[in-house]
Amino acid sequence: MGSIARHFLGWDGPAVERAAGWLKEHHGSDLSGFVIALPGARAGRLLVERLQAIQPADWQPPRIVTTGRLTDEFLHLERPSAARLVRTLSWEHALRGLGPKELNALVATAPGDDERGAWRRLASEVRGVFATLSAEGLDFAAVSEKAMASRSSGEQRRWRALAKAQVAAEAYLAEAGLCDPHRGRLEALQRGDFTGPERKVVLVGVVDAIGLVRQLVEALASAGTDIGALIFAPEDCGNTFDSMGCLKPHAWLGRSWAPPPETWRIAMGPDDQSLQTIRSIGRFEGKYSAEQITVGVPDREVAPILERSFLEQGIFARDAEGTELGNTPPVRLLSGVAAFLSRGRFADLAGLVRHPDVETYLCEGLDLKGLSCAEVFDVYHGEHLPGPTPGPWLRTLDRRNVRHSDLAQQLGEAVQEWLAPLGGRPRPLSGWAAVVRDVLGAVYGARVFDSDRPDERLLQAGLRGLAEPLNRLAELPSAADPQVDAAEALEILLSEIAAERVPPRAASAAEPAIELLGWLELAMDEAPVLVLTGFNEGILPEAVQGDGWLPDSLRSELGLPDDKGRLARDLYTLEWIVNSREEVVLISGRRTLDGDPLRPSRLAFYGTKQETLERVRHFLAMDETATSDEVTPLGARELLMPSTLTEPEAWSASAFSRYLGSPYIFCLEKLAGLRTLDDRDQEMGPLLFGSVGHEVLHQFGQSDLAESADPEAIADFLSKTLTSVCSKYFGRAPLPAVRLQSRQLAYRLDLF
Repeated sequence: MGSIARHFLGWDGPAVERAAGWLKEHHGSDLSGFVIALPGARAGRLLVERLQAIQPADWQPPRIVTTGRLTDEFLHLERPSAARLVRTLSWEHALRGLGPKELNALVATAPGDDERGAWRRLASEVRGVFATLSAEGLDFAAVSEKAMASRSSGEQRRWRALAKAQVAAEAYLAEAGLCDPHRGRLEALQRGDFTGPERKVVLVGVVDAIGLVRQLVEALASAGTDIGALIFAPEDCGNTFDSMGCLKPHAWLGRSWAPPPETWRIAMGPDDQSLQTIRSIGRFEGKYSAEQITVGVPDREVAPILERSFLEQGIFARDAEGTELGNTPPVRLLSGVAAFLSRGRFADLAGLVRHPDVETYLCEGLDLKGLSCAEVFDVYHGEHLPGPTPGPWLRTLDRRNVRHSDLAQQLGEAVQEWLAPLGGRPRPLSGWAAVVRDVLGAVYGARVFDSDRPDERLLQAGLRGLAEPLNRLAELPSAADPQVDAAEALEILLSEIAAERVPPRAASAAEPAIELLGWLELAMDEAPVLVLTGFNEGILPEAVQGDGWLPDSLRSELGLPDDKGRLARDLYTLEWIVNSREEVVLISGRRTLDGDPLRPSRLAFYGTKQETLERVRHFLAMDETATSDEVTPLGARELLMPSTLTEPEAWSASAFSRYLGSPYIFCLEKLAGLRTLDDRDQEMGPLLFGSVGHEVLHQFGQSDLAESADPEAIADFLSKTLTSVCSKYFGRAPLPAVRLQSRQLAYRLDLF
């Protein structure tokens, strides 16, 4: 019979170092029979590095997994797991099969049969709720039976409808020879179908485990597996952890502890949080190297500002969360293609050709006379204010822009030719994978990459990140391969990679680098100095409530993670962090980037009544107009203006207005003769409005009616001429505002 043994390692030092030392002391150098689970992948990498540093050269490493992957390590599924996309499709199929009354129990208004995107969004939402329940060993039927007795009839109908949809979704996957991985794990656990249960398990800092992991650990212990739980807290905190080493929420919520007030700084917006971070580091006066300092960024709004601020100091801020795959050039390209195909607007076409890689590709086959694609389309937009993609392309009425009109048509036709493979009738979703590869290959196929350039690194990462999702599309089983058009296929592909990220680049050998880490990675980080930004309510702790499907009261009743559990976890984590670091700085912002007010984190107020009062005063005391300037950031750089720029001798009213709006842009205009050219106008400006009216009156003056005294004949001529002129300017489908303006002009001409 196995057991779960708790081991308290204290929290007054680096957690990974203590865990590595404990493993070596108690289990020596042969750890090949161990599976070690940690809260995150980064903590696992740090543990391996620390073990390599203290173990002999011939040591045998353990199997390192994250807590969430522990079930996959030990449970054997009878059927292959269905990919997320296939599971979404299974729920879409199941929801479409419900009756009207059952659908009304789920949503106020069910999507129409042809609203495939709306069905897929609803299916994705339901899939997420099911995954949350399955991770705790529950399903829709269990909730309907277990927690609905005391709830409203509307909620009871909702969960009965979901339970019925679950049966259909599982049958859909079974027909494809697949299973939902969450359900497959639970069934394997119930069967006792384990893989290698003789291995030993060590849980390192796992204080918040999902229900399925807890059930697995208990089942393994019952099956004879030895399990150890390393807890980073003093021995006298033993009654605040359960037998598996996880937190007892009520015990931590009842503790009286708050961070020391001298560690807490108050800033204004994200910019000021960034400045406070750099000044806090400056106060250490070089005692710590960049590699010994970590900055916590639970609020993602602050991260890019911190990156720029550290760059101005000559320091590389390495954001461990990386870059969203959706922000890489190839994925942005596909996003632009999807928008253009689904809406067919000129604005989407113009946005697509602004993509640098698309412009490079198009310019290889076109001679744009030294103009950029954006400039060609901006001139066309300024003259014609097109709504949908022109068909046919309109000719310019300004002789100076004849060349632009021809180039715009050539450019538009080149894009249509490039995207021609994406046209045609709907086909199986799997069939679009090869077409998308061909479209991307036309742009990137002959390109030679330079991995040393940051933009090239992201480009390559984007192409690599698309490879696997495209393979999954191509390999969809026939039973789960719906008929879709190209725009919908791209939307499905983009939704599949929405959560994917590209890892940050590694720092070079001589480059000072500071890590930017998320909240859950901070406790296991080894840096002796931590500056935590975003110490605000709603961020720390992050709210769990607000889910219409699983409100906090239902979560608590079902034993799901709820606000109390999240608060207890973050209280423990903060106390662990403060006790394990040499220096800690906590920074709370008063406002978001948009100026919305923020509250300080409630984690700051869990001390005694007197400590709570002191911290309230501390937060309210700061003068919002003042910013501490005790330490000037090192190496701060100012924007240098060219010495050749001289002040204008005479200022026009418009020039003075532009200068007040942006002195920097005003200087660029004066130095380089730059002018503003864009496609933001959605209606006729005064000049274009006047030009249309002038053209109508000009044609009237040249007509036989110029000397007429018949008002009805003149009005009829002006009305028909206005229609003709507007058709030449704006085509058959002008923008709504342009239609309204043409009616206003018709009214004026009628008065004339």
